[in-house]
Amino acid sequence: MPPAIARSGLRSDDASVVGSLRPPGSVDPETFAELCDHCGQCVEVCPSKIIEMDAEGYPMVDAASGQCHRCSLCADVCTRGAIEPPGGDAASTSVPQADARALARAAIAALICRVQ
Repeated sequence: MPPAIARSGLRSDDASVVGSLRPPGSVDPETFAELCDHCGQCVEVCPSKIIEMDAEGYPMVDAASGQCHRCSLCADVCTRGAIEPPGGDAASTSVPQADARALARAAIAALICRVQ
């Protein structure tokens, strides 16, 4: 199994919801919004329990609650193709790069929400 990674493997370029991190392997934000049918199967199958639904009903990662182990189970259950296996296939161990500013915003948003 690939090594556990924290925030570095999560898709964070969706500016529509400040602080949202999409699961690893998520396609670009526009295509993701078109393909995701809000089924929640990725939430149910995540062994780390870090995927949850955002306010708009899309899956997001709560990076403050744990680590993504890149098991690809979320991609395996995504029948619509909104989440693809990391690196294009489940055997890949490449780590996609996330935007550092988006990760910082997500961490700050998570802290603010927990304080309020």
